[in-house]
Amino acid sequence: MLQYEIYVPLNYGNGQPIEEALLNQTKEELVCKFQGLTVYPPALAPAEGFWVQQGQMILDEIIILRVITREDADEFLISYKEVLERRFQQDEVLVVKYPAQIL
Repeated sequence: MLQYEIYVPLNYGNGQPIEEALLNQTKEELVCKFQGLTVYPPALAPAEGFWVQQGQMILDEIIILRVITREDADEFLISYKEVLERRFQQDEVLVVKYPAQIL
């Protein structure tokens, strides 16, 4: 089993909130592809992501979309990452892969 986490921003680079319809579209696409999805934390209490750009610390409010699959989804998610970067007007959307064992 494999687990993928997609770190999705809640705001565009200019600070304006990303439309809920775009977030919902992303969730629906992932559910259709993987037959399930976990979103955390709830959008009402977003996680904070910090990173450094040109020597300045940047704060992003994010949600993490987690999918678990029996098959490697690297090829799909590399392509889908580019879709999300355009959709959310981001330089990069972080996608992380982990081995998963279901108990």
